Amino acid sequence: MTSFDVARCAAPCRPKQGWRKATDRILALVRGLHLLLTLGAVLVFVLPAYVLCLRWRPRAFWGARVFAWAVLRALRVRVSASGHIRISARALLVANHVSWLDIIAIMSVIDTGFLAKREVGNWPIVGLMARIHRTIFIDRQRRTSVVRVNDAIAERLRGGHRILVFPEGTTTDGDRVAPFHAAHFAVVRSLAKDEPALHASVHPGAISYSHRHAAWRGDQSLASHVAGLLRSPSLECRLTFLGPEASSPGSDYKEMARRTEKRIAFVVGCPGAS
Repeated sequence: MTSFDVARCAAPCRPKQGWRKATDRILALVRGLHLLLTLGAVLVFVLPAYVLCLRWRPRAFWGARVFAWAVLRALRVRVSASGHIRISARALLVANHVSWLDIIAIMSVIDTGFLAKREVGNWPIVGLMARIHRTIFIDRQRRTSVVRVNDAIAERLRGGHRILVFPEGTTTDGDRVAPFHAAHFAVVRSLAKDEPALHASVHPGAISYSHRHAAWRGDQSLASHVAGLLRSPSLECRLTFLGPEASSPGSDYKEMARRTEKRIAFVVGCPGAS
């Protein structure tokens, strides 16, 4: 085939590729508009009523669920939950961390509070919902903040709340589990020792997604990740809740962290993780 023949065959393909890219951009813009309108409706119609409700019922979660359902629907993320979904009160939920979507997905099926990095409090809309929901914020650059955060977690557990933490301390690409930091596991061990009647427990959960574009790199801005989701195919987020970890006054919280990490890693698909 001559160079002229190659050029002649390739030429018709260029307009098709350009048309496909233009169509994808238009669809992303439409989806982005849908997301903005959805968030606007939540802010105007749901948020004020939810804030008033929290004054009389501090453990109400319906507003958080409506927010989560709205965001997931606008981003075309389907959530499926399986395993030990009936999670008792005073549970420290621990899970692997893939994306900021993890919190939204879990919020849609489980009534729980959260531990999040300090920067989340400054995010648009999501940060506002996090502050209203009394999220516990941690400054990961200061080790001294762990003591304050653990005291706050213990207080929430005493009050009958669930708290979700991501012991990896960062996100991964979703096909592995990074080593767990054990610091927050010490809360449950301390409560088992000092206040055994509370029956606080550690409840593991494994998070996985149907496509790798769900993963959120630490150096990627929230806006660019959302834009990528709007341009990408729909997602499924799979939540698998495992049986609780037994805790006693003599429990080794570091060993509990390692055991929980291995259980979650096995479900995610890397049973060799340490």
